[in-house]
Amino acid sequence: MPTSMLVDYREQEVTALGRRFDVVLDVPGRLTFGAARGLLEDDGVFVTTRGVGPDTPRELVPDRLRRGGSSFAAVRTSARPADLAHLAALVDGGRLRPTVHRAFPLDRVDDACCCATGPATGKVVVTVG
Repeated sequence: MPTSMLVDYREQEVTALGRRFDVVLDVPGRLTFGAARGLLEDDGVFVTTRGVGPDTPRELVPDRLRRGGSSFAAVRTSARPADLAHLAALVDGGRLRPTVHRAFPLDRVDDACCCATGPATGKVVVTVG
């Protein structure tokens, strides 16, 4: 019977689990393919939400998408107005509470952009008005 495991990267080092998996889903987009490969069964699949494009660090993308049977997939999303409206309604109704790292007034947008680099710990908000 298939089993799953959820690992909070803030509490446990995922590469030190000592187990191999059929699928590694890297939602924060922090693992390189090389690091994930050590977690995968021979025919395992690594899926990441980290953006992949021409400026993607070379260590994220494998030399070959299939190596030793393992494969790689990147999930790409785009904002849709209906989805954003639904999320806004959830926030307005108190059913969804986003984590805000820091808020800046519009006249400090440069500071907000500088703050938004590195691993996300919450959203950086620019307030208007």
